[in-house]
Amino acid sequence: MITYEREELVAVFNVMASFLAMIRESGFTQEQLFIASERMVLERTYSNYLKSLFTRTPSGFIRGLRIMLKDVSGEEKARRACIAYVVSLWLDKHFTYNSSGKNKISLTPLVPLGSGKQVEIGHLNSNFRSTGIWINPKFLKNRKITNRAAWMGINCDLINVAYCVWDGTRNVKNIIFSGTDLITRSKKSVVAFAPLTANEKMIDVDIFDGFVYGGMKCKGGKPKLKTDMPELLNRIEADLISVSKRGTEILFMPEMLGTKELCGKNDNNIAFIRQASIRAAADGLKFPSIIILPSFWDKGSNSATIVSSVGKVLGVQEKYVPFAYFKDEWIEALKEKKIKEMLIIHIPNKESISVIICSAYLKDFTDNWSDVLCRSLGVNHIIVPSYSFGEDAFIKMLSHFRTTGTSISWGNCCGANKSRIKKIGGHLIAELDEVDFYKTCMCDKENCKAKSCVFIETVNFLSDDKKKANKKAVQKGKIQKHSIKHIVNNKVINEDELNR
Repeated sequence: MITYEREELVAVFNVMASFLAMIRESGFTQEQLFIASERMVLERTYSNYLKSLFTRTPSGFIRGLRIMLKDVSGEEKARRACIAYVVSLWLDKHFTYNSSGKNKISLTPLVPLGSGKQVEIGHLNSNFRSTGIWINPKFLKNRKITNRAAWMGINCDLINVAYCVWDGTRNVKNIIFSGTDLITRSKKSVVAFAPLTANEKMIDVDIFDGFVYGGMKCKGGKPKLKTDMPELLNRIEADLISVSKRGTEILFMPEMLGTKELCGKNDNNIAFIRQASIRAAADGLKFPSIIILPSFWDKGSNSATIVSSVGKVLGVQEKYVPFAYFKDEWIEALKEKKIKEMLIIHIPNKESISVIICSAYLKDFTDNWSDVLCRSLGVNHIIVPSYSFGEDAFIKMLSHFRTTGTSISWGNCCGANKSRIKKIGGHLIAELDEVDFYKTCMCDKENCKAKSCVFIETVNFLSDDKKKANKKAVQKGKIQKHSIKHIVNNKVINEDELNR
């Protein structure tokens, strides 16, 4: 295998981005390109030519690709699109994230997965501004969506990379785990949600006139915790210990219950998690690999900090879509940002996770984050923290993501929901095409004595060839269909026990 330097890899991706831009500009769909008779002929011709170019030095290969790109740009539209399709698939097939491989281009200089640490990277190509194409790493080789038309562009055919249209307003930050970072490397993911409090009087809202949103003047609302409440931090630590006893990989919490101690914009603020993890380690416990802390509202920003099991800040996910409260006619006073950055947490060959906070999930029809994250970049698990007065809108939105093959974990603060009998979270299990809920909470909120309360769900991420077998196993009772457990004070309970 010929070794490519980092700059040479970027140059290869720049050529690929230019070919992908040709496909987009042509207007042809993946289906049209795939069935085109001319594409089948061109595939043989260009595959042989690319194979001969590949025997050259990296600089020679890149030079040959650039000459090919220039020549192809002068072709008739349909032929140009077919060639771009063939070349893009050939390049994708020859990438590898391993440090070695026969007839492969190792991406290790760009994405050093063998380091044993989390890797952070944005785009793989540097010409995204001129091409309008953002190329992203991809690690879910066996994942497919039943409806191929749900994918954007030719992403359904790509194995090692994905791409999205870059419009100048959205960037992506990728956080990639290596196997040594994880509690378990199985295909099963254990996800937990902690509602944190049944207190209905946690949030005050300062409503003011003269806020401008989208060029329109309106009333703005600034949510604020009534107190930083040390007992909230104690509850978070107790919930972390509870889920750590059960091999949980991911724990998430509601929005807006964060304090300055949980704000990852200042790395020193997460000392609380570090210290708690040390105390847990003394008892032989390890915190979840991914901890999504309650979002912190401050100075027009609502952001959730994501940390590792030892409190290392992996990223801070901002909320970009404000909540509108129609009853009192005000809107969450979030500062508008020209460029919005979304985080994707990759666990190679298992799942790719993004966090979409509350109303951004509800307004996906207009803000179209699923087009970028799910239909383009291959995110297969979206986590939705919320602080909402109701649940109906969140439940109905679960079906919106079915066609993308994306699992949804949604959780709401128990104290936020105004109804006594309610669902405070739900889960769309994409692999089984099933919806389950964090069981209806029947507790007396005013007299809740829980020191720890978590819902733990088991998620199976399966390749297409195992989906049918898995459904049969569910039908025969070999796999538990409802995989959510409610644990209060370290005890698995049901609704009847909550009222005792």
